[in-house]
Amino acid sequence: MSETEVGFYHLTRQPLNTVLPRLLEKAHAAGHRILIHCADDAQVKALDQHLWTYEDGSFLPHGVDAPAEQPILLATSAGERGNGADLLAAIDTLDLDRLGDFKRVLYLFEESDGARLSAARKSWSALKDREGVTRAYWQQDERGRWVKKQ
Repeated sequence: MSETEVGFYHLTRQPLNTVLPRLLEKAHAAGHRILIHCADDAQVKALDQHLWTYEDGSFLPHGVDAPAEQPILLATSAGERGNGADLLAAIDTLDLDRLGDFKRVLYLFEESDGARLSAARKSWSALKDREGVTRAYWQQDERGRWVKKQ
């Protein structure tokens, strides 16, 4: 693949369960096939359930089984691209070795978790001069909208 755009999404106003479905809706509507890289099986299970119930009347086609059939696939490995994902949503952890497999990466981390915030800062620094990667830092404003910071 060519250039990979890595967006660091710093959740300062709203929790992951509020933010993630909105970002997935936009990415899916734009035609992306998506892999959600979760930290562990418990997170996969929780997000799978949440994406079915987060809002009345909403629908995000996703799953954990039959990868080829899933527009949005939840997995514990960024290497699981059985659905042909071109967009990676990395929850709390970023596999720097797999970035080139995707056109776009959304790395989501919450303000309240100091260890994950520190890991995000290290990843930001590690990608500073990496060839084939552009990075952007996004933070929520007082109304929860995403604002790109320099």
